[in-house]
Amino acid sequence: MKLKIFDKFGTQVFTAEDVLKFNWNGLYNGRLLPSGTYWYVMEIDGHYTRTGWILLKTDKKNQSTIRLFSLMYRIL
Repeated sequence: MKLKIFDKFGTQVFTAEDVLKFNWNGLYNGRLLPSGTYWYVMEIDGHYTRTGWILLKTDKKNQSTIRLFSLMYRIL
């Protein structure tokens, strides 16, 4: 399974070749991305695609929390 995450402008900010090892800290090019909704495209077995959203929240300590409810719920 492949996973790609995009910002609201369509810029790809993350990619993973194995969604089961998904580990994104909210960084893109070494910078913490702002809080907001990001969009994902998941490719399963090279022919089946799922899409949805991820909520990224950045706190005052410049740490990020990624809300994966939409992503994980749709996988399971």
